Parts: sequence; C-alpha cells; structure tokens
Amino acid sequence: MPPSQYDSTMRTDFDRAAEIVCLAAEFDWTWSRDDLDRFCAAAGWTVTEHRERGASITTDLNIARPGGSADLDTNSVQAIDFDVTDRLGTQEAESSGLPEVWFNGLSHRLSTELGLPTRRGEDRMRWDLSTVVVTAYRGKRDCFVNIASPQYRAEEDQIDEYQIDEYIVNWPDEEV
Repeated sequence: MPPSQYDSTMRTDFDRAAEIVCLAAEFDWTWSRDDLDRFCAAAGWTVTEHRERGASITTDLNIARPGGSADLDTNSVQAIDFDVTDRLGTQEAESSGLPEVWFNGLSHRLSTELGLPTRRGEDRMRWDLSTVVVTAYRGKRDCFVNIASPQYRAEEDQIDEYQIDEYIVNWPDEEV
C-alpha cells in the first residue's frame, strides 16, 4: 500500500524532535545522573521510572506513544532515546515503506537545524557536536533519536571498530 494511505492515521513529530536536539545541543551537560532530570524538565518531559541502569521517560511528542528511555551507569547518563514516530505493525511496515519515508523526513528536518551529518548510514544519520552526539535511527517499524555523551559514543565506536577488526581477522580463508 502506498504511504499516503497511512499518513492521516500515523503520526510523526519531526518539528518537536528538532527542538529537542537543539535543546540538547545547547544544554549544559555534565553527563552526571542529575542531568537526566534537568534535561527532561527543560524539555517538558517526565522521568516516570528510575532504575539502576536506566530510566523510562514520557515525552511531549505528538505521537501515539510518546516515550523514551535513558541508559545510565553508576554515576552518569550515557544516552537518551526518544520515539519520533508511531510504531507500525510488522506487515504494515513491510508493505507501506513508511519507516524509510519517515527517516528521510526526520533526517532532513534535523539537518536543517544541525547542518550536514558527521556520519551517514542506510538506517542512521549522526551529528557529532561538541557536547552531545545526536543520531537519528530508522527502525523496521518506527524512527527514533538518540542523544549521547560524546565520551560514551566514542567508547561505543571503539567497541564497534574492535568487533569489525576481529571479524575480519577471523574471517575463514576462502578455499579455491
């Protein structure tokens, strides 16, 4: 089914997502656990549950389930994810192509605010800013944004690079 058949019932909130990433870019991050409550208050969001390694968040984006989560460690906020679109059913996502359409719209809107991305992939677009790393993701059934500590993202990048290097080094030799 063409995406236009779902446009009236499925919601996205790219404008509010852009406002949030601009807030994140200007926020006075220390990346301590206290920053989660401070950032959510500044965004007009509510932390609904604190856990040892994470938190649940209710956002104000105009979508069916306005929510997000935070990854925490003992003393710091590592990253915050928040949904930007409604979540499609599996069959609807496969037949409509909406996640790709949504991702293109989200990426364009964030690029308008943040400039050209630092890194691009088929299902992600990333901006490495001085105090925060912003990544837009296209999932199989929805789109979301991740805002992360530059230190945390750099550590994750090193792990990813190591795993790729290990995979290549341990690649079985081709038999002729």
